[in-house]
Amino acid sequence: MQRTDPDTGLLQWVAAVSDPDEDKAKRASFALTFLAPVQPVPASPELLAGSGIRMIELEGLTAEARRMGQGEYTYVGFVYRATGIKGDTNSPAWEAKPSGSSRGESVKVGG
Repeated sequence: MQRTDPDTGLLQWVAAVSDPDEDKAKRASFALTFLAPVQPVPASPELLAGSGIRMIELEGLTAEARRMGQGEYTYVGFVYRATGIKGDTNSPAWEAKPSGSSRGESVKVGG
């Protein structure tokens, strides 16, 4: 069953994204949750055919600081959310598209 955001009531779509400008490899890739009525689909072409990696521009991006880890090994981490992708090819007005998986494909965030 598709998860919904308790605050907004919008559907949650999770994607693995990476920032090519991040110097530290550990922070370059992270999970991003889209809060949208339909799954965002990037319109940009793949950087390498079959790779699923695309340059995207996020809309409504927020970063919320959270305490993460367990016991004495806690640290400050971030939960990233966005409302969509600029140039999204999936639209709430287009009802005939089949619904995809709740996991988004890997995308690359460019800056």
